[in-house]
Amino acid sequence: MGESLEEMGVAQTGSIPQTFTSGYGEDTSVSNKNTANDQILEAVGSMTVMQLCELTRMLEERFGVKASDAVQAPVQAPPPAPAQEEKTEFAVVLSEIGEKRVQVIKVLREVTGLGLMDANKVTAAGAVVKEGLGKADAEALKAKFEAVGAKAELK
Repeated sequence: MGESLEEMGVAQTGSIPQTFTSGYGEDTSVSNKNTANDQILEAVGSMTVMQLCELTRMLEERFGVKASDAVQAPVQAPPPAPAQEEKTEFAVVLSEIGEKRVQVIKVLREVTGLGLMDANKVTAAGAVVKEGLGKADAEALKAKFEAVGAKAELK
């Protein structure tokens, strides 16, 4: 296929000469990288597996690297999951009035300031009682409704 390493001027120590002799007898400078790389590729292509193993060992010794290190892809940790923003505002929703409708209307009037007619309209299931409450206030309001037999949810 091509010249052996000895024919190209590569010594057994693994050093690469500054010039290579092409198959036509002319010298080619290393600065002409394409030609030099092509010649190296041709030389490597003509080597046996045992010669390639020896060349690999020599390169590892010379440059202080391991060929196996280059083969292993670096392990990257998965990107951190985006932090869910903690909800800061809650709405209290009546999901069920229960049997004590009058007591639920009293609590509803107390916390909203609504009149009797308006409070009675809000008692429909799924009605939003108050919005924009902090978690502690919303939990307290929910507890008031549950104390009189209604079921309330925080949304």
